[in-house]
Amino acid sequence: MPQSCLKTFDGRTVYDPEGMNDSRADWALKTLNVFQKLTGTDDEDILSDLLCNLRHWCDRAGIDFDAALDRSTRCYQDEVMKVEQ
Repeated sequence: MPQSCLKTFDGRTVYDPEGMNDSRADWALKTLNVFQKLTGTDDEDILSDLLCNLRHWCDRAGIDFDAALDRSTRCYQDEVMKVEQ
């Protein structure tokens, strides 16, 4: 199976062995758009404001935000890892 890859804004090459990362990015954009409509936050602060609010939600839900963030980093790394053929 051929792997797709792209260059990021900072020149890194990221791989997409499952062919799902465009969809994942689109889901994130849709989430950010809804959040922005609900809160009125500006484009510059949207991601940090959402992450801050997610921290508040984790406090109330008894979820370790930092552990979830670490897990998300590992998942991301798996999703952009080049698969040797």
